[in-house]
Amino acid sequence: MTRMKVLIVGCASEDTLHNERGQWRRTARTIGGAGLYTALAAAAMAMGKVDVSLFAPRPHPLPEQFAEAARFIEWFGPQVDPDAMPKLEIVHHGNGSATLLSASWGSEAELQSAPLLPRLAEFDLVHIAALSSAERQIEFLRVCRENEVKISAGTYARIAYGDTDRVRHLLKGCDFFFMNNNEANALVQNRTQAWADGHEVYITDGQKGVTIYHGTEQMLVPAQTAEEIDATGAGDSFCGAVLVSRLLGASPEEAARDGCRIAAKCISHVGPQGLLNLLRDPGC
Repeated sequence: MTRMKVLIVGCASEDTLHNERGQWRRTARTIGGAGLYTALAAAAMAMGKVDVSLFAPRPHPLPEQFAEAARFIEWFGPQVDPDAMPKLEIVHHGNGSATLLSASWGSEAELQSAPLLPRLAEFDLVHIAALSSAERQIEFLRVCRENEVKISAGTYARIAYGDTDRVRHLLKGCDFFFMNNNEANALVQNRTQAWADGHEVYITDGQKGVTIYHGTEQMLVPAQTAEEIDATGAGDSFCGAVLVSRLLGASPEEAARDGCRIAAKCISHVGPQGLLNLLRDPGC
């Protein structure tokens, strides 16, 4: 029997994190990126039952900090100079709140849909992680729709508020969509009516948990308690785990519980270290 395959379209990045509260009140430098977090969480949830691929700019030669992550996923895409990798600077305020101070998207411009076309038929689901603009995400949405691939996407506050109409267009074209409560405030006015057409939407809200909208159904799943060290990849980790859990047959509510478990592991460590720990030892 052929195993199912998930593709994450997005980026890996080099992140500078400033923490105002909590255990480490300092600056840390780590790897990250919405694409990489989502792919690693998907692989951690899959435990070998689903193949996970990341379509993202790949530095060559591969720096040591990315090498271990690349062991657990198929990472393909345009080869770029390591110095051209996207770079993000984020400040954490505690309780899941953070501000993106700056974003240098670097080699993200090398990520084009055309080279992906010959492989799209391989995948059961494609997730379009946050990119520099909603317009770039919509480009990938279009080619996926033309190839009848099931599609998921996420967003972030800067484009949810700054390019609202395009993000709404992206949402309407997806089978699954992920956002946090702040982003949802920008995109919808009446949540009880917004997704009655059958979209499966997950809205995370930190320690308050996640609300799932699936057609006319609405479900609240509590967050899993964890010590918050670094919340950078929480939403993307939740997303990756949910998508694989759904492919493996879980209900939306069961998948959200899996997502909360993986996200809790992620935020308990700096960068994606918690996800890498899970991939090395699923029982940890």
